[in-house]
Amino acid sequence: MEAINPSVSCESRELEVLREVVETRVREHLVLVERLAWKYRWTGLPLDELVAEGNVGLMEAAGRFEERGIPFGAYASQWIRARIRAYVSRNWSMAGGRAPWVVF
Repeated sequence: MEAINPSVSCESRELEVLREVVETRVREHLVLVERLAWKYRWTGLPLDELVAEGNVGLMEAAGRFEERGIPFGAYASQWIRARIRAYVSRNWSMAGGRAPWVVF
């Protein structure tokens, strides 16, 4: 029987705890994604696609978030909006295919 390396065991436990924290943050803020995606329904794009893109932004925010006194929801909302706006810019096909906030 092999001896268990305590440092490897400790590292794997820390990774497991970190993964659980990230999953919890994502689950707790799914409503935020839906609320922000709802604001872009005027684009005519399917709401479920806007939510899916917002979820990608939420997961990206959860992976990059560092505790620095900023609430996670405020931090994540910027990532969520950025992903949704990029999706709208790529897929909106009215007035020459440009979203209204894109200035050339």
